Amino acid sequence: MNDIGFVGYRSANLRAGLLTGILNPKTIRFHMAFLAQFMNPELPMAPQFQVLMAISCAVVFLILFGYALLAAQARHRIKSLRARKSKGYAGGVFLLGGSPLVASTR
Repeated sequence: MNDIGFVGYRSANLRAGLLTGILNPKTIRFHMAFLAQFMNPELPMAPQFQVLMAISCAVVFLILFGYALLAAQARHRIKSLRARKSKGYAGGVFLLGGSPLVASTR
């Protein structure tokens, strides 16, 4: 890593990702258009929007947290010796199998 260390590197990435997500105009437009369908026009808009936005954020957080857990589990399996050997064999098979195909089409 660089001089800011692993923890600083992770927090900088988290901060950059958070700012990118919050300030993304497409995301803002999507939420305004999507969540508006579930709001009652006869009631105050701000509290409704805040509740719907909180629910939306919680659902997205749970889904992304699940992806992170799956990625952490996959990381351990992918780094094993058996997985590395399997990837090497699969790459060799694709290269050797693709060679006759390329040679026959040229």
